[in-house]
Amino acid sequence: MGDIKILLVGCGYWGKNWYNTIKNTEYELVGVVDPNPIVDVDVPLFNDIDFVDVDYTHVVLSVPPKYINGIVEKLQLDSSKILIEKPCGISIEDVTSFGGFYPGFIFLNSPHYQYIKEHIDDIGKPLFFNSSRASMGPRIRTDVSILEDYLIHDLYIFMGLFGNDISVENVSMSNTFNNPVKNDTINLTLNSKGIRADMFSSWWFPHKTRKLFIVGDRGSFIWEDENLSFYDGYYKKIDAMDKHRNIGYELVDGEYSSHITFSKNKSNLELELDNFINNKKLDVTALDVWNLIEEIKNAEKA
Repeated sequence: MGDIKILLVGCGYWGKNWYNTIKNTEYELVGVVDPNPIVDVDVPLFNDIDFVDVDYTHVVLSVPPKYINGIVEKLQLDSSKILIEKPCGISIEDVTSFGGFYPGFIFLNSPHYQYIKEHIDDIGKPLFFNSSRASMGPRIRTDVSILEDYLIHDLYIFMGLFGNDISVENVSMSNTFNNPVKNDTINLTLNSKGIRADMFSSWWFPHKTRKLFIVGDRGSFIWEDENLSFYDGYYKKIDAMDKHRNIGYELVDGEYSSHITFSKNKSNLELELDNFINNKKLDVTALDVWNLIEEIKNAEKA
């Protein structure tokens, strides 16, 4: 696809992954903007967006959010041709001003999410959404908190599956660091039409964790790292006592499926890039997520 010419702005912690991803696709990477890229760049390299002298049709923007506004203003592109890595700014005002860009919500593009979305009826009536996304390092951000950095992934997955009608029931954030590091740990409870979500994220967690449970009254999905499983056990209402002397309910003991496999020959970033280029609409917009983030922040202050 020689007509797709991508300019990568930012080649640092996450931008290096975009560099390697774009180079591994049929799309043309025409340049990188970064005064100090952390990988060896074999395309034209520019210190600043003002110095770019190559033609491009799309931009992948992977820079600290405080720089996004100034860069977007200088890009001579329709906003739909710009992919902005999360957190897409530092405020809801930023997100609103950028317009209809493509947000870097990587897991909405994954086959795991798509499978859950298509098979959500397999769990019966959804009851619980439980997520843990935490680690210790490799970096601690000073531009945004753990809410906008780690937890945002679970927010948009929850919203994509169960909609935007969400109430914030409880939020607790803590900061063990000194300034300028912001809140480093969060425990959050949300509710969407009776579906309870309990979410935990932290930069103070000795074991890297990325785990999600979606529990219904007829089964559960377990999504851990790159593995997705289904458990078909559930509690059945009975007018009696079961063999374990439980009154009123018995466990229909199920089995874990072997890991659900996908005919996946592309990484999640490659899938995200394809969907961005093809302007595929996501289930959740950046503005949806930031509206919820503002509600969470307000609830924490109350």
